[in-house]
Amino acid sequence: VIKRTIAQDDTQERPRQRNDNSYSDTVIAHYRIWKDYRDTTYKAWIEVLKSDFVSSSNYRLNLPNNLTSTSDYNSVVYSLSTFDKSRLNRIYTMFDSLRKSNTLSEKQFAEAIVSCVQDIPYVLVLDKACSSSLYDDAFISNYIRQGGNCEGYVKYGLYSPVEFSGNLKGDCDTRTLLLYTILTHYDYDVAMLGSDAYRHSIIAINLPYRGVSKIIQGKKYVLWETTAPQMKPGDIPNDISNPDFWQVNLLSKPITS
Repeated sequence: VIKRTIAQDDTQERPRQRNDNSYSDTVIAHYRIWKDYRDTTYKAWIEVLKSDFVSSSNYRLNLPNNLTSTSDYNSVVYSLSTFDKSRLNRIYTMFDSLRKSNTLSEKQFAEAIVSCVQDIPYVLVLDKACSSSLYDDAFISNYIRQGGNCEGYVKYGLYSPVEFSGNLKGDCDTRTLLLYTILTHYDYDVAMLGSDAYRHSIIAINLPYRGVSKIIQGKKYVLWETTAPQMKPGDIPNDISNPDFWQVNLLSKPITS
């Protein structure tokens, strides 16, 4: 049985909806307070436009793909990331401000972004009902039986980056997809990795960190857990640490011949 530490509910989230005079739209906003691995505290609003949230949700619901293979899944996450990347501008502006005000290095900035997502309380996202009897995955079954927060009947068992930014309800691949999209925007060399054996999803980044890594196209990518606060890059539990069991779903800077 794979044991995972997950982000728990906290009292630092204050959702709000407000009108913004610069848009004839509604802003969905969540106020978050979190710390990075150097104990720096950040405070910021995670915001998306309501119109973008609706567009992103409709786009996911209308995708024709059926998930019968890893290739199908890769196509879905690629489509969602591509559709949403231009709809996260308010989040990019927020992180730009944090980077400038804290004079963050390349590694520190990546850590500020990932630690923000790690700190968001974990919510299981499933394509069927939130019933433990429907799943043969021990983690899912135990999580539901123990009363963990769960969103059922979500197509693909996955929220898009804009949807997650708007509802803050996400498990491993929803988080990883958002982080992949944001980090790619900032020109990081990153991969979204998935594992059928571990039934989990993580991010991997080509930066000089120590710890568990995977060689992809001759480059070293350090694995980075997304569902638990304060999990540093490379710090991967032994029971999910074999790089051979992690496959590439998305790669931001593939080497093409």
